[in-house]
Amino acid sequence: PICVIFADQSFDLSIMQRVIDIGYKGIMIDTFHKANKSTLDLINKTDLNKFVDIVKNNNLICGLSGSLKLHHIGELKNLNVDFLGFRGQLCSEINSRESINVNKVNEVYREIKS
Repeated sequence: PICVIFADQSFDLSIMQRVIDIGYKGIMIDTFHKANKSTLDLINKTDLNKFVDIVKNNNLICGLSGSLKLHHIGELKNLNVDFLGFRGQLCSEINSRESINVNKVNEVYREIKS
């Protein structure tokens, strides 16, 4: 099981040890409100790095999601997370999160590989 902490719902690094003690295999940051700001708009780089350090130092899986966009990939690649979530970025229509567009998948793949 992976614990999801929402960047737009009172994100607080002080709860991390309590979350770790529950016994999750990993922790990820996401956004609850998909039509608003992204995780990177809501949490500063210092806190993101602290989050990753805490999770990794406890040998857990670390992930980031939350309305991430193609232009965020360059910044995210340096954070050393185990996975990134781009579902909204991969969908055919902005407001529909149901159908994946293969061309958009290829765009994200190319950006990650570059």
